Amino acid sequence: MKTYIYKIFVSLCAILIVVACDSEWVNPEATFDKGGLVKAVVDPSKTTIDFFGDLNSATVEFDLVPTDANGQGSGELIQSMEMYFEYFSATTQTTTAEQSIAVVTDFSQKQVFTVPELAALGGVTIADLFGGDSFVFSFDVTMKDGRVFTHDEIENTICGAVNSRGTCTLTVPIICPSDLMGATVVVYDLSTNISSTCCGRTLGLQQAGRTSTATNLGGGNYQFDDVLAGHLAGFSIDPEPIIVNDLCTTLSLVRDGGSVLDYTTGVHDAPTYDAGTGVWTISFNNASNGIAGVATLTPQ
Repeated sequence: MKTYIYKIFVSLCAILIVVACDSEWVNPEATFDKGGLVKAVVDPSKTTIDFFGDLNSATVEFDLVPTDANGQGSGELIQSMEMYFEYFSATTQTTTAEQSIAVVTDFSQKQVFTVPELAALGGVTIADLFGGDSFVFSFDVTMKDGRVFTHDEIENTICGAVNSRGTCTLTVPIICPSDLMGATVVVYDLSTNISSTCCGRTLGLQQAGRTSTATNLGGGNYQFDDVLAGHLAGFSIDPEPIIVNDLCTTLSLVRDGGSVLDYTTGVHDAPTYDAGTGVWTISFNNASNGIAGVATLTPQ
C-alpha cells in the first residue's frame, strides 16, 4: 500500500515539474494577436473651416496612415477601413446619426471632401452652417483575419487626443476668426451709468478717472477687468470683470467670476463694438437684485 501511494506521489511530482518547465518557456508575446488602426494626418491649414471664407470652395483634407504589427505605414495586415461621419449643429445643439460614408482599401490616396458635400451628408446646405458647427470623422478597421477594431474601442488607449497629428477620430470645426481690437491688450476710459438702486438707497456716483483693461483671450472672447467703474465700491464690489463673446459678429456677455453678482442674467441689450471709433458699449443686468447699467469704453 505504501509503495502504491509513493508511486502516485512521484508521478504527481513529475507532472508538476513538466508543467513548470513548459510554462517557463511559454512566450505570450509570440502568440499575442495584435490589432491595427488607421489615423488621419491633417495639414495644419486644413484643421478648421473659416466661416467668413468661401464655403463653396473650402475643403477638408487628410492623409491616412495605417498601423499594424508590422509598423506604422505598413497596413499589410489591414483589410479595410470604414469611415463614419457626423455633423454637429451649434445652433440646435444636435448631432446627426453616425453614418458610413466610405470603405477605404487604398491608404495612399488623400481624402478630400468639399464643405458643400459634407453639409449635404449632414442634411443641410452651406446656408445653414454657422460658427461652432463641426464635421466629425471616425474610422473602424477590419483586419485580414476578420477582426474588427472600432474607433470607440481604441480611441483612448491608442489614438491619443482627438485632433492630434495622428487620430482615429477627427473633428473639423467651423470657426469665425475674431480680432475686434486689433491688439491683445487695450486700455479704455470707462464711463458707466447705473439705472437702478440697491439695498434701499441710490447707488453712488462713479469714481473719476476709471479705466478698464481689455484682453483678447482668443476664440472670440474679450475680457474686461471692470464694467462698474466703482459704482458698487461701497459694497466691496470693485472692480467687476466681464467677458464679451464674438460669435460670427453676434456679441453676447459671458460671466467671468468677479463678485457673487452675475450681470449676464437679466434682460439687457446685446453688447456693441464700433469698428470705426473702437468704442464698446456693454449693457448688463443682474436679475437677482435688478442692478443694471451701461458701460461705455473708449480707447485711450
